[in-house]
Amino acid sequence: MMKYNSLSYDEKIDFFEWIAFDENPYLWDMANDADKDVRLYLAEKLASYKNAKSEQLLLHLISDQSDIIRANACDSIYCSESTEVLNLLLVKAKNDMYLVRGYAILSIADILPNLNDDSYMKDLNELYLKKKVCGLVCVIINHFIDWDSKSI
Repeated sequence: MMKYNSLSYDEKIDFFEWIAFDENPYLWDMANDADKDVRLYLAEKLASYKNAKSEQLLLHLISDQSDIIRANACDSIYCSESTEVLNLLLVKAKNDMYLVRGYAILSIADILPNLNDDSYMKDLNELYLKKKVCGLVCVIINHFIDWDSKSI
């Protein structure tokens, strides 16, 4: 097997596309690659994989040093059914830069209905009232959540 660090960008991408996801030995190497374009590619492509391994990789990428990678990871994890993921997205929605907050909120809007857990309404209401997210995203939240029927 080739040494991962000796591969070019194109070879790393080819290995991602050619090797079956569950058999790919390079996924964590890609998630920690010094080249942010490799990490960005991985964050975008992981949206297509709905399993525990992809979720763990995305949880790692949500804390990446690059804001664009964090934003893409937040966007790609939209199909999770995990409270761990939801809690991390709430932290990102409250405390990260603008773009990351927006994608975190969009994924929260996708995840929350699947959890059927009203305990997060207070956190969402706080985000809404403090205008920690852009107006359009607040409208999206209101579309998904009937505030009158939820106790906060």
